[in-house]
Amino acid sequence: MAYDISIMKKIVALPLLVLLLPAVGAGFIPSSMTIDVDDPPAIPSDTSVSTTADITFSWGFGAIIPLPVTVKVAVENVPDWVSVSVSPATFTITPSGITGGEQSQSVSITLNALKDVDAYVSYQMSLNASTDGNFLIKGSQASQDFYIMADFRDRGIIVDIPPEVSLYRGEQTQIYLNITNSCNAPIYVEIAEDNTTGFLFSHDEKVSVQPRETKAVPMRIKAEQSAQTDTKITLTYYPVGHEDKSNERVVYLSLESRTKSGGGALAIGLVIVVAAVIAFILWKKTR
Repeated sequence: MAYDISIMKKIVALPLLVLLLPAVGAGFIPSSMTIDVDDPPAIPSDTSVSTTADITFSWGFGAIIPLPVTVKVAVENVPDWVSVSVSPATFTITPSGITGGEQSQSVSITLNALKDVDAYVSYQMSLNASTDGNFLIKGSQASQDFYIMADFRDRGIIVDIPPEVSLYRGEQTQIYLNITNSCNAPIYVEIAEDNTTGFLFSHDEKVSVQPRETKAVPMRIKAEQSAQTDTKITLTYYPVGHEDKSNERVVYLSLESRTKSGGGALAIGLVIVVAAVIAFILWKKTR
């Protein structure tokens, strides 16, 4: 009978021992976490974007009592041009199963632009998840880097061009298209002209302009015949590598060309007049 009582005491003491040991050693069951997070789309200036992260918590052998574990989630290395919120910022998992196991939780990361920065430049941030564990399970933490970038903001281009050009037939000149990029990304500008009858244009068909830069693009114009026209110049621009975001600006240039007055005929006329004057003088002397 005494032998049975001893066995019963050991059976009762075993779960108490299991509870007391973690209190001294802050848990004895190993745990770990992994994070899977996708890079969000480029962040526009006027609306938010979101991405989802999956956090998986795993634990080892020995979780005989289901005790909750609280996981905290935060984003670090946040640049000053963006705000970030995580939902949920904390969540609870209740591990159970003496042989171990895992549970996953999805969290949403929402980002808003606070100010303009150059588009398509990557910034690295980190998503961190951590837990202190519980009486049975040790604490653990995990971190995963992801990247964000600002989206293209189309603030347009400014084009400065002479309002008119006047030439003689056969003459040529050079003017400049001064193109200012007001956008937040390097852009390509494609230049094309319409209604150029009587004139020949020569210029680069495609130029690149950095953000907040003004580039002077030379344009040579030759008058091939006498004409007068308003030439339409279309400048199609888009961020480098993102032709789908193209836009355009149209300017007009008044052109006029005329034929020079005949210099030879004027010279002949002068000779005739001088000869006539001389002949008149001689005639007066002979009378």
